[in-house]
Amino acid sequence: MLVDALGAPLSLIVSGANRHDVKLLDLTLDGIVVRRPKPSRRRPQHLCADKAYRGKPAATVMRRRGYTPHVRQIGDETPAKRRGHPARRWVWHHILPQACGGKTEPANLISLCDNDHYAVHDLMWWLAQGTAPADLAKPYTRAQLALATRGWREAVAAGTAGKMPKEA
Repeated sequence: MLVDALGAPLSLIVSGANRHDVKLLDLTLDGIVVRRPKPSRRRPQHLCADKAYRGKPAATVMRRRGYTPHVRQIGDETPAKRRGHPARRWVWHHILPQACGGKTEPANLISLCDNDHYAVHDLMWWLAQGTAPADLAKPYTRAQLALATRGWREAVAAGTAGKMPKEA
């Protein structure tokens, strides 16, 4: 799935299980359903991807279609966000984690930048341990806290809060 900077879907390609995402990159980019402005030197078009898309073959596919590739590794996001740059890596987050019985379906998924994703998982784990967010040293946003609380409450309702994963 390819999404824009706000998380709205632009392209979706479905394949068989266990097929590496990078093998579908050309189909995904060619499957964009909105009209794309022509890239120029003054107005380049950036394509942000995670580490699964690193390497020359993926970069070639992106450049051949007029994109400037930005391939981020886990952990690259935090320093860039501190400098005021927008998120470059977006992930689908299970509101009720899969470890707690959450399903991969639209009602249980939300697109988050990498920083928010890890913060929400960290908060949900602390909530499952009985720690109040006010007791934590790291400051969290209201949106992160609201989403973590929602996921934790759904896990409590499902009786699976004890299975909350610790993700770092």
